[in-house]
Amino acid sequence: MDKQIALMKKLQKDPDTIAYAHCDEIILIKREAAEDGSAVLVEITINIDTEKATSKRSILDSEMQLSDFDAMKKLLTDRTTEEFNADWRITHRDVDLDKLENTDILCLPSVEEEYIEKFEGEEDYRTMENAMNLLDELLNEKQKKWFLMSYRDGLSDREISRREGVAQTTVSRGLTVIEKKIKNFSEKAQKYASKSPKKL
Repeated sequence: MDKQIALMKKLQKDPDTIAYAHCDEIILIKREAAEDGSAVLVEITINIDTEKATSKRSILDSEMQLSDFDAMKKLLTDRTTEEFNADWRITHRDVDLDKLENTDILCLPSVEEEYIEKFEGEEDYRTMENAMNLLDELLNEKQKKWFLMSYRDGLSDREISRREGVAQTTVSRGLTVIEKKIKNFSEKAQKYASKSPKKL
């Protein structure tokens, strides 16, 4: 156990790594550069005896976004590390089992729990009603119709052009304009949110 914790703390110092002790292994979530230069997340299992990787897999966006990784890593502050180390100094070697339940060792929250608790109680505005209201604001009726036919109904540009009685290139150009409108709005919204005063 001591070797596992020591290795985990060592790996945790990497700014692009979150390390977890799991059974007799260490699980790493790492930010790495893909071939195209973009950042991706991978999960690596480390054998604590050999300190070598036994498995590696890509983490899907549906499992964890890069923004989630950054937020979770940020929670691993010096204070969190200090509290973690203090709790792990209390082991079965110097604490009576009857008194163990009175220590924090049994209830130390993980980084994921802290991250999830941070957002508990906050209203999630990502509803279908809000999405439709947003489309109403950004797009005209034809653009909204084509967007829903493409993204909701899964129709190809060719199928939309056949149903609408227009050229396929017209639909393709129209969907490109729609995507740019939504992307521009999203970027402006994120920029505004990043400048908003933080809650105390």
